[in-house]
Amino acid sequence: MRKGFCLVIGILFGFAAGVYADIERWSPLGPIYGGVVRAMVSNGLHVYAGTRGDGVFRREIACADWKQIGLRNLTVNALAIHRQVPGTVFAGLQSNGLQISRNGGLTWVETNRFTQDSILDIEWHPKSPDLICLVGYLSGIAISRDRGLTWESRNSGLENAAVVRSIEFHPEDENIMFAATSGGGVFKSQDGGASWEPANTGLTSKNVYCLAYQPLTDIWYAGTYGHGVFHSLDMGENWKPMSSGIPNSYPYSYIQVIEVDPQNSDLVYAGSREGFFISRDRGDTWESEDALLPFDVRTIEPLATGLLVGTWAAGVFQKTVSDAWVLWNEGLTNVNISGFVINPADQSMMVATTWGAGLYVTSDGGKSWHLSDSGITNKMTIDTVISPGNPTRIYTTSDGKGIFLSENSGRTWRPINKGLNAGIVTSILLDPVHPNRIYAGTEYRGVYRSDDAGETWQQTGLDRYAIWEIAVNPQNPDIIYVGTWGITAYAFEGLAVLRTLDGGATWEIVLELEDAALALAIDPRCPDCIYVGTHGSGMFKSLDGGETWQQINQGLHELKIWDLVIAPWDPNYLYVATGGGGIYYSANSGDHWVEMNNGLENLNFSAIGLISGQMNQLIAAGTSGFYSYTFSSPGSETTSEPTEVVEPIVERTEVFANFPNPFKSETWIPYQLMDGADVKISIYGVDGHHLRTLRADAQDRGEYTTRDLAVYWDGENDRGEPVANGTYFYHFQAGDYRASKKMVIMR
Repeated sequence: MRKGFCLVIGILFGFAAGVYADIERWSPLGPIYGGVVRAMVSNGLHVYAGTRGDGVFRREIACADWKQIGLRNLTVNALAIHRQVPGTVFAGLQSNGLQISRNGGLTWVETNRFTQDSILDIEWHPKSPDLICLVGYLSGIAISRDRGLTWESRNSGLENAAVVRSIEFHPEDENIMFAATSGGGVFKSQDGGASWEPANTGLTSKNVYCLAYQPLTDIWYAGTYGHGVFHSLDMGENWKPMSSGIPNSYPYSYIQVIEVDPQNSDLVYAGSREGFFISRDRGDTWESEDALLPFDVRTIEPLATGLLVGTWAAGVFQKTVSDAWVLWNEGLTNVNISGFVINPADQSMMVATTWGAGLYVTSDGGKSWHLSDSGITNKMTIDTVISPGNPTRIYTTSDGKGIFLSENSGRTWRPINKGLNAGIVTSILLDPVHPNRIYAGTEYRGVYRSDDAGETWQQTGLDRYAIWEIAVNPQNPDIIYVGTWGITAYAFEGLAVLRTLDGGATWEIVLELEDAALALAIDPRCPDCIYVGTHGSGMFKSLDGGETWQQINQGLHELKIWDLVIAPWDPNYLYVATGGGGIYYSANSGDHWVEMNNGLENLNFSAIGLISGQMNQLIAAGTSGFYSYTFSSPGSETTSEPTEVVEPIVERTEVFANFPNPFKSETWIPYQLMDGADVKISIYGVDGHHLRTLRADAQDRGEYTTRDLAVYWDGENDRGEPVANGTYFYHFQAGDYRASKKMVIMR
């Protein structure tokens, strides 16, 4: 589980178990269908869906379910299909550039031109089959006239646009293009993208996220952040608001996608964080589709057999020709699990929170799940705990609606927010000593405490921090630790682990970080032994209650740690869930880590928990649902000696992504060597100018992946001058191995 596990560890502490390191194999538990669908496109026979964290799924329109077809572990922001060669599919990835498939998604090839960029939109010209345009977060606008073989930048005039979000061709004239930008509004080009000029007359928002064009009526539509929909009848010269019927609950509401119906020029569709909207009069008025409330709509794909709508977390809905909405999720196993908790009284029961799909419960150990969120008014559930004294009492937190309580094992829920002046509650923890005391962490209101089982709340400080995780000393409940998760528009303080020794009256920073602290765990047998998992800097350990810390990343090849647990049978055993590297374990208190990914294809995990008894099991959850791993020595009543940890054999030479990235003033470049070699790492600007050589010497075989071993760069050139904000490359050479990677400085 992502949160509240310190409590469950304390409860499970008495279970006898013996665990060996020769682990077996992960197997999927019962699926929860749905997930985050960020892009959809169809060629008339197939529909392709781009997901968050699990690549591309494909479904034949006439068949029953989705199939995962590639780009595992990757997030897909945009998809495009060549109209005349339907097997040619482009996928724009988050932080991983552009991938192209020439065989309908069976295999994919990376386009090196956009390595490590985030591709936000891809558009083919409807009349020019070789002309394609894409938008990259770092690259801006690029055009290819040979189906993606070569690319040319087209950004002249876009200097005042913070980020280009989407692009749209005029279908009859390939020289006319429109671009939607954050910060600069709408831009128009009349020379094929060679130059751009703002086209914002009448727009009341410069944050434009999407565009659409209806050729039969010659109307352009623009979707904005907080200001609804606009349209233009004169090729972008003037814009007029057209949002009657669309709620304007700034700052949360913004139009993310607009599509015009290809068969009926009066129909226009819009999707926002607050649902799906239809206009039957070319945008003059809008009506919401109640069946899709309160789902966050990300993509819309009109089909001859019915409209498809892709959502954040709830998967795909289909509007049939009879105007009925049905779920279209069979086989789509991309529900993002934010956390789960195991019932201490009945370990076959678990409660799972999701990023936007509601709250699910299982009573058979995860073989089957059912939605159980009646009374919860926000589908974005974040954290859950179960009362050990009364397991029918379950608490859960939501994004925007505070805390909810169920007193009947999750069947119904009611809000318990009296005194809680914070809608976004990110974490909840039951005090291990006081049965009615509960702590809650919030996005920008700090930490709250309840002494009456959640009926009333009071603030206990840190009101300028975004709290993500809370841990309480099991022997002294006045000692509390919190981890912060990021600086937002409201949370002004930085990334850190903080501690109070007096129950929240005063706080102090005990560990400053460069990444969010997403996981905290306290050893129940050694309350001064504390572990912290971060989103990019790996693991930290303190043996003196937070006074001093050491980084413990030896063997970790993925440093985004979402969750961690301590084995109740032996606190030397730790297990972590990572965002992209799967599951790792350590048999020596984190001094060395070993992958345990046998049976896993998707390696994006956000939560992990332990079931103890006759069959000791790990449960892990992430972007492709739940997995179970059973240890090789079930039912042992004697404590087995831990298997000796053997240093891993490095099977290949490789340089990894620097961490953190982006960074302000310093970063580390990790790598590993299959054999001893002369290692050279050089820094270059985007223009190819050499800035600095960081290492040029002989290194022994092994892993150089922790901060004390990785190569350090302080953001300065060879003259000791800080380099400017922007994109840079590091070139790694070791023997015959050569590789280059991108990094970004944002001071």
